[in-house]
Amino acid sequence: MKANQLSLAQSQAVVLWLPVAALATVYGSITLSWVVYRVHLAELVTQLGFAPTFAPQLLLIETLLAIALEPLAGRLSDQTQQRQRNRFPLIWVGAALTAALFAIIPLLVTNIGATQPNGSIRWLVPVLLILWAIAIGILRSPALALLRHYAATVRLPQAASLLTLAAGLAGAVTPLGSAALRELGYGTTFIAVAILLLVTVACLRFFNPPSMAISGLRNTAAIRPSLLSLGLIFGIGATVTLVFRLAIEIFPKVLKAQLPDSNPPFFIGLVFLAIAAFAIPAGLIAARIGNSRAMLVGLGAIAALLVLLRLTVSSPMAIILAIGLGIAYSLVSNGTFPLVLSVVSPRHAGLAIGLFFGGAAATASAFSIFFGKPEALSVTTGIWLGLISLLVAAICVTVLKPEHSAATG
Repeated sequence: MKANQLSLAQSQAVVLWLPVAALATVYGSITLSWVVYRVHLAELVTQLGFAPTFAPQLLLIETLLAIALEPLAGRLSDQTQQRQRNRFPLIWVGAALTAALFAIIPLLVTNIGATQPNGSIRWLVPVLLILWAIAIGILRSPALALLRHYAATVRLPQAASLLTLAAGLAGAVTPLGSAALRELGYGTTFIAVAILLLVTVACLRFFNPPSMAISGLRNTAAIRPSLLSLGLIFGIGATVTLVFRLAIEIFPKVLKAQLPDSNPPFFIGLVFLAIAAFAIPAGLIAARIGNSRAMLVGLGAIAALLVLLRLTVSSPMAIILAIGLGIAYSLVSNGTFPLVLSVVSPRHAGLAIGLFFGGAAATASAFSIFFGKPEALSVTTGIWLGLISLLVAAICVTVLKPEHSAATG
């Protein structure tokens, strides 16, 4: 084999594991930040004299903003990368603002709640809460775009498995650890997560390679992505998120109807833990059979499991279905970042990640508007809507074809 062929073969097998592991801790911290925020949000607003219904309204505003914010932040990080060969200026801004607001908000709530719980100054807190959501949006897309710099295209699914693992473990805190978080209080948990976020971002900066590029794969043409590709990336973010949201909404309803004595949060926690546990195998499977094919297998399995949800007639069956949903979704979720990063030029990695999260935010917003009340979504409607979403997601995955084999830009 000639020297240049050997260099290309070696570069295509490269994963910079330490930076990828550091990036996974950042993604886990971001996910955990949202978990802590959502657990305590109702308590924060009611302590200031707002109605409990104000919390979901605030979340809706934040998700609507994220539809445009995430792609914008990703695009700005692409521009920063081209000018300075570095995405970290925007990452540091997002991390610093997120951590600072997480530390300031509990102090304000405590002081205002004790002195002027119904005064006009209380409106400062919702403004800061929205700014916090904006800050973490500024951080997320630029940070996750770094995955494109840390792994060759053929190894992206294996690299992404660490991110899936971290997100699955952090996501499990909602069903399994919400009570413990409430007991600790928002002051302690907000400050702890703020410190964790800064530490993980600092570790990512420390392990980040100086060139932010895999050797031998730095010269990539700045091919402008097509509108179709960008639209499909947004569609994947929307449909994959909707499928998962529907599954974790209707599964507890089935459990309550058919197993009244069951503990739904335990089974939802199992789903998240199965996502995390199967992340590494999901990456290996995607590397062997192809990422798109692995995602289609996962989408098909989710469709079958959604149909089978009504057969939950015993706790063992519920456990099997929960683990099955987690494994199937792990195949899908683990493939999303590698897919969207491989269909655009590496110089547009931030935009691709931002559009994916923009689609996810669009789904979250629509779900809050149409199914904000528990009784608004029946099991039958949820299953049918889930199957339609799975079909659309499968079409998006099939149409999107990886076009860029280089790992960085």
